[in-house]
Amino acid sequence: MEVIIRENGDLTIPHTIFANTNFKPGQKVIITIESGKIIISPDKGEILERFKQLSKNNYITHIDSDEIHEQMILEKFKTI
Repeated sequence: MEVIIRENGDLTIPHTIFANTNFKPGQKVIITIESGKIIISPDKGEILERFKQLSKNNYITHIDSDEIHEQMILEKFKTI
């Protein structure tokens, strides 16, 4: 899909693309460049907040930090 970048650098994400994401209006995102491509990802704080909301509804009973999760993965690989 072709879009036009405005003079000030603004770019509008077409509705058909936006509708196929989990992003919501007003949501914070992180924009990075990887291998010359623009990557738009949810802000980590936004993701954590979603998990906290799910845990309040008893869908998730435990949340580990990134460091604990990485340590658990490393320990699993040691046994292989």
